Amino acid sequence: MELWRRARRADGPVAPVVCVANSLLGCLLLLLAIGVFTDPATRAEESALQGLGLRIFLFWLLGGVVLFAALGMARTLLWHVTALLLAPGLLVAGLLVL
Repeated sequence: MELWRRARRADGPVAPVVCVANSLLGCLLLLLAIGVFTDPATRAEESALQGLGLRIFLFWLLGGVVLFAALGMARTLLWHVTALLLAPGLLVAGLLVL
């Protein structure tokens, strides 16, 4: 019981930290998936990078949803999902504008 009370009390201060960290992670995973950090030589290497980036992204998204929902941290859960979906989308939009 004490864990849930502590988690709920920490919900407000933790939410912005989770938002910033997830925004950075989401953008880094997107850049990994499109091959910015490496130069894949073959189509198979490119597909492997895309698959790895997508798997890490989905596990991080679902893991956070389960963890924050189980702890009753509604604000942090909302910021977690929003940051992971919005930040890479804004990055793609910015890249398309360039």
